Amino acid sequence: PWDNWRGPVSYHVAMGVIRTRGVKKRWGPYHHPYLHANGWKYWVMCNDPVEETPVPLYPNLINRARDDEEPSPFDRLGAGGFPKLADEHAAAMTLDLDGSVLDIGVGEGWLTRRVPPERYTGIECSYPVMTNAAAACPQHAHRMIACRLADFHTALKFDTVAAFGTASYLSGNDWAKAWPLVAPHGRLVATWLKDPLPLCSERVQKPRPAVEQMRLREVGGVVVGEARKERTPTVAR
Repeated sequence: PWDNWRGPVSYHVAMGVIRTRGVKKRWGPYHHPYLHANGWKYWVMCNDPVEETPVPLYPNLINRARDDEEPSPFDRLGAGGFPKLADEHAAAMTLDLDGSVLDIGVGEGWLTRRVPPERYTGIECSYPVMTNAAAACPQHAHRMIACRLADFHTALKFDTVAAFGTASYLSGNDWAKAWPLVAPHGRLVATWLKDPLPLCSERVQKPRPAVEQMRLREVGGVVVGEARKERTPTVAR
């Protein structure tokens, strides 16, 4: 209930985010928007159409339950560890990571360690993988969230949006979501594995420019792509 929160305003904002950004799924005779994060799913106990009432005007409960989604194909890597991707690590080590960084696919946290916690945000689609990375990088643990890129919503913009190793598994819709997260004069950086990990049903994407502005280059066993965003010129009045 709202009295467990900082106040009714933050509670209603959370309700609005869940109802407008969640993924609609059937539950019995109803369709609830569910927001998935950190191994939980959140929904609002309200059957009003989201299009008409994004934030209900009468009291409602925000429910949560353990996520019953199908396990991510990456989950099993959380226990067994990741293979040593020497070429990919070497390519990433050449990058200047000044400013704020969004890490799409925390993995084992090897990029995490290169960025101070106050400048780092990491998302990871596998909850077990993320918890292992949080244990390995405890100072960054509060800066990580387990969710898919489609479920990541923020008003923040990042100087670097990076997808190392995960680019091979991101769709066109994912890239369309990632590009607006890049700050003016920021950049989107990605690495594609020439031989991606065989991860069950995950659709493997061949190296190709994620956005029109991206340029690709080969570095050892990986393909590196980088796109810079130009600042929108201001119009004099």
